[in-house]
Amino acid sequence: MPGGNRLRIGRREAVTGLLWQPAQERIPIRKQARLAGGQQSGFDLYASFGVRKQYGFAARGDGCVAGMLAAASLCDGLDWGDNWLAAFSVPGQYPAWWIVAQRNGAVFEDQLHSDVDKARAAFLKSLEAPDWDRIIAPDSWDVGDAAEVPLGKALSFAAAVKLRPVNRWPRTAALAALALSAAGAAYLGYSASLDWRQSRIAEPVRPPEEPPWHGSPGLSAFIFHCAGEMNRLSIPVPGWHIQHAECGRSGEMARTRVRWKREGGNPSWLLAATGEKAGLPATLLTGGQLAELAQTKTVERRLPRPSPRAQHPLLFEKRLRDRFQTLGLELQLTPAAGFHSLSIATSAGVGEFAELLNDIPALTPQSLLYRPKANSWLLKARIYHPLTSPEQES
Repeated sequence: MPGGNRLRIGRREAVTGLLWQPAQERIPIRKQARLAGGQQSGFDLYASFGVRKQYGFAARGDGCVAGMLAAASLCDGLDWGDNWLAAFSVPGQYPAWWIVAQRNGAVFEDQLHSDVDKARAAFLKSLEAPDWDRIIAPDSWDVGDAAEVPLGKALSFAAAVKLRPVNRWPRTAALAALALSAAGAAYLGYSASLDWRQSRIAEPVRPPEEPPWHGSPGLSAFIFHCAGEMNRLSIPVPGWHIQHAECGRSGEMARTRVRWKREGGNPSWLLAATGEKAGLPATLLTGGQLAELAQTKTVERRLPRPSPRAQHPLLFEKRLRDRFQTLGLELQLTPAAGFHSLSIATSAGVGEFAELLNDIPALTPQSLLYRPKANSWLLKARIYHPLTSPEQES
């Protein structure tokens, strides 16, 4: 054990204790590293696991370097079933114990301990999760249904993955600077040999920019998608209370997040339940008192390009206010440059509001929030319109 978080295997070193997080689609790895540990975490290395099902984050400040192996990947591919938990005694000059586990093809535990009591306590805590297919532990720990396996027989380089830099910008910037310098020198030499008439270059034709509502899903499709994803990810777990479920849109993608608050429950129960039913375990926050599960998916059905002339702000605003007041419903409209922000708070029937808004062109959904304790929904959207007034367009 050359360091507090590393194993030496022959001439190679493997890193334990990576912060394993579910991989998020369409989110750059740099942003995922910041989300995993915050701005001050220093995570600048990562390894992928399970065909990019998970990312494990590490920091150079902890003695890790690119090219080191992710220790948990050395046990991948073992014929131990989908759910296994292992405690290995690490041979060497200093005593150590490695607790590692997988559930549903994802890393569940990956910690190296130098104290046997702490190692055994961490192992027994993970053991509380249900339905382990196989359990590995030293015979001296006297764990029922457990078998002892030497660490050397559990390691394989066949599926090992390496740590890679999170941010490749410094190298890319250096290569780009060299390329620009070479291109600049070539251009100057070429320009000097040309006649002055040949130096006149036409301005390139730029394609028109897409309007902000282009590619957005319709309001009904957004609400239907988000409500279904919220229901799928809102997994009940004993001792854990669901604070809220939220769905936010970016382009044609919708990201659904569910957050739990611990009320006496065991974190391993939540990780096991979410890993089994959602395909990925939730992420523990603030020392295990909160947990969050997020997934991003495409919302089908896109909003067709509307006619801007149909979007007179004063006209659609009056139309909507009259419509909602007639039905005794509350509607909040806030004007901004080029659009109106729309906000609707209700305790039931959020899908029915879409029927009241489907005839409004260039309406793009932004977010949908549900709080189970208050049984309240909050829908936010934008209605885009020209910056000109109705008199200027008439």
